[in-house]
Amino acid sequence: MLPLLAAAVGLIAVACDDEPGTVTEIGGAADGAADRAAVSTDPVPAGDPVPGGAESGALVGTLSGYEQTVETILTEWAVIAPRRLSAGRTRFLTRNDGHDVHELVLLRGTTEEGDELMEIEGIAPSTAREAVYDLEPGTYLFACLIREIEPNGRIEDHFALGMRLEVIVE
Repeated sequence: MLPLLAAAVGLIAVACDDEPGTVTEIGGAADGAADRAAVSTDPVPAGDPVPGGAESGALVGTLSGYEQTVETILTEWAVIAPRRLSAGRTRFLTRNDGHDVHELVLLRGTTEEGDELMEIEGIAPSTAREAVYDLEPGTYLFACLIREIEPNGRIEDHFALGMRLEVIVE
């Protein structure tokens, strides 16, 4: 699973709210991206030296003020995470173990058309990103909604290929 890090290096909180259903973003400067709950961070690519002796491929930094951490792994073509969670302020620590760029989208409900509540986008292979979201009880879908055209002209739809996981929050 993903390593939990204790060193806060070069990351800043750009949005924070104690109301249910809000996202804390880390990294970069605030640029209005909070409207879609996107998270922008600076991951450490695998193989690069990591300040503070942390494992390479991990995000350097910590978030505070959360009640639980959900470690999520993205790969071709799966989203791997616990299927049952507790309600409350939740840290999503998401790693891409695949070969393609992926994203973690939190949707309310069980379909691709559910309300988009949070998005950690542009997670490069062998990197990790994190965000905090205040989960309320209900049914959610963790998904990668990337659709791209391959060199052969085919559309590669990550969701249709299996990158989705239904999660119950109690």
